Amino acid sequence: MVRGADTPEHQTHMNGKIIDIRNAPMTTTEEKTFLEVAVAHSNVQKVIFKTNHGVSSSKIVVDTSGVHDDHFHVETYN
Repeated sequence: MVRGADTPEHQTHMNGKIIDIRNAPMTTTEEKTFLEVAVAHSNVQKVIFKTNHGVSSSKIVVDTSGVHDDHFHVETYN
């Protein structure tokens, strides 16, 4: 897959308010920091990820299905 290319399973990402951020190069500490920054940001509505790394927020949705193991799914208001 080409970076930035459209994929059929991500047609909902075309409204400019939903993005996926790959976590492949991140350490556990960096993933936790990303979650902390995301939930503190007023424009972030929801983050779906495989774990919350102990960060408590109603904005974080833990997905244990495996779909979000390799990326953060971030939904924004604007």
